[in-house]
Amino acid sequence: MKKLIVTADDFCWTKSANEGIIRSATEGVVTDIAVMVLTDPAELNHGADLLLKNDIIEIGLHSTLFKWSRSVRPTRIDYVKFFKEASDNEIADRALSEIAEFEKIFGVKPKFISPQFNTHGNLRLLKVLADYVVKNNIPMRIPRALVIGDELEDENYSAEIYLHRLNVKMTNHLFAHIVNSSATQTMSDFLVDLQSVKDGESTELIFHPGYFDIDVLDASSLNYERARDLSITLNKEFRQKILDLGFTFCHMSDL
Repeated sequence: MKKLIVTADDFCWTKSANEGIIRSATEGVVTDIAVMVLTDPAELNHGADLLLKNDIIEIGLHSTLFKWSRSVRPTRIDYVKFFKEASDNEIADRALSEIAEFEKIFGVKPKFISPQFNTHGNLRLLKVLADYVVKNNIPMRIPRALVIGDELEDENYSAEIYLHRLNVKMTNHLFAHIVNSSATQTMSDFLVDLQSVKDGESTELIFHPGYFDIDVLDASSLNYERARDLSITLNKEFRQKILDLGFTFCHMSDL
């Protein structure tokens, strides 16, 4: 059996993102929702209400460390600067306070942790998060980003080895196609990725479903792509092709 988790990132960022993600989860292939908590209260409350209304419990923390809202959107350079200048205690305090905020809002621990930009490739942050997930038996997104100089690189095998040694629950693979103007091509790319997965392995796909509105158009680097991802996650043919490849849809909490 091959396990497939389909995660929608950026929940609670805007109301249009919330509504698109909820539809992807209730009508489409999205299995898990990654929630931002350091965002505007109105969007956060809107998202929490939608989760309750639709009885959705497979939610994790989409850790951003910084406030992330329509008016405030940190860049990768902000994260690079933070990791260069912050002390170990500052990194730990910021990460743990964000987790505590999630627990306060939802009354439960996150089902998983998936840091924004995969910044847990930074080993100082990774140690803090690893301690939390091991203590609470919670999965974490496989780290595939590392701060090198002024760039975030995709591969970080030292971080993965570190987590494997701690027996942190992670998928074997992580696939994302964030920027692409063609929904058809993006679906094809994902299906090619999935063909490389072996029996007994697990995989996470990342999407950013959402609707167009002025907030998304004004404040996001992903606008058309959110509508693209909504259409992909609702596409019944895409779902069937995934099943034909031998995958079973599951949750991060099933790892």
